[in-house]
Amino acid sequence: MPALKTARLAKFATRSAKLDVAPAAPTPDFIDPSELPDRYAMIVQGVCLEPEIKDGDCLMFDKTVPYKAGDLVILFKRPERVQPGRLPAIVKRLVMAPPPWVKFPHVEHPNSDVHALLIAEQFNPKGSFAIPCADLLAVHKCLGPVPAEMKCVPTTEAAARAMNRAKLRKA
Repeated sequence: MPALKTARLAKFATRSAKLDVAPAAPTPDFIDPSELPDRYAMIVQGVCLEPEIKDGDCLMFDKTVPYKAGDLVILFKRPERVQPGRLPAIVKRLVMAPPPWVKFPHVEHPNSDVHALLIAEQFNPKGSFAIPCADLLAVHKCLGPVPAEMKCVPTTEAAARAMNRAKLRKA
């Protein structure tokens, strides 16, 4: 599979009674999606989903809400599938959901010739691509931008830079 530009994510905490705080990590080389609260938020780094999602936008995700084709989702890659210097999660639009029998983390049967895939797309540059379900730890549905009344607090330097770029764009 050719290398693709992805919307990289940096964790951030948010202060709200309704939204749990994702655990902070000094360097997000690995994010264990099973340790995230049911509802959490992250800051987007990258432009692959512009104009819909911009660099520095704060997005909310829920790992209990079912997703379907057409939804924005966050895909958590297995650590061994993350390229050096890349973050382990990407946000994409789901074109084709995984087969209904796939539960994450998914492991292919060693004697199977059929592999479970999902198809995702990005807008900038426009393209779609297949991702083997066995390469992913989890897929969570994006609920949209974090409401303006919730305060986003970046927990990494990269997240802080992305938020500053977003503020400058809006000014």
